Amino acid sequence: MQKILRIDSNDNLIVALKDLHAGESFSWDDDNITLVTDVKAKHKFATQDIPLDGIVSMYGTPVGKATRPIVKGEAITVDNIRHYAAPVTLEDVEPYHWQAPDVSEWSTRTFKGYVRDDGRVGTASYWLVFPLVFCENRNVSKLTNALNDALGYTNNSLKKFALNLTSGSDELIETARMFPHIEGVRCITVTSGCGGATSDCETMCDVLAAYADHPNVIGMTVFSLGCEKAQQKMFKDALARRNPEFDKPAL
Repeated sequence: MQKILRIDSNDNLIVALKDLHAGESFSWDDDNITLVTDVKAKHKFATQDIPLDGIVSMYGTPVGKATRPIVKGEAITVDNIRHYAAPVTLEDVEPYHWQAPDVSEWSTRTFKGYVRDDGRVGTASYWLVFPLVFCENRNVSKLTNALNDALGYTNNSLKKFALNLTSGSDELIETARMFPHIEGVRCITVTSGCGGATSDCETMCDVLAAYADHPNVIGMTVFSLGCEKAQQKMFKDALARRNPEFDKPAL
């Protein structure tokens, strides 16, 4: 079994693939290295002497600097290096200019869709249900399942199979949709909304606003306890920033 690995030819570190012990010797790229310390599996050791503040390289790029002189064959630890990254500059990088592809070949093509008031077109019409805080996730999921069942949107082949078996009929049982223009109720659960940083809640509201504003969404039900950090106003502000003309029904 191979015991060591150098990831990039410019690295001055080698990875131990199994536990190694002081005194073991290895050859890599015509270089002989004898370990002066034990090295645990997946840890690294120096392939050359590295002076104080010397660059430690891995993956072909600087990853640290020595906090004291490191000798060839010594294990790399948090006690002898500190984090360091090479400076990055974009001064010589030309700005990227996106060129729209030629779509004239498909200019007369059409598809079945739903034209929204703002001119965008959706390929589906869903009612969205989501909370502004994670402790409402269970209620949201249960409500969504109940609405899909009651309104005829359930797409559960096993449930339909069971209904057919118990009905005594050879005809496939289909539940009529109460609102034919809506294709189903979909829920989104969240992992934040209370506690944590305000910026996390704002980011969550931005994501929920993006879902709400999607042309495949026809309306929404929003759950709020009133005590969470992600208040209704935060979500409404996110909607207004994304689409000042937003006018979909919201409960």
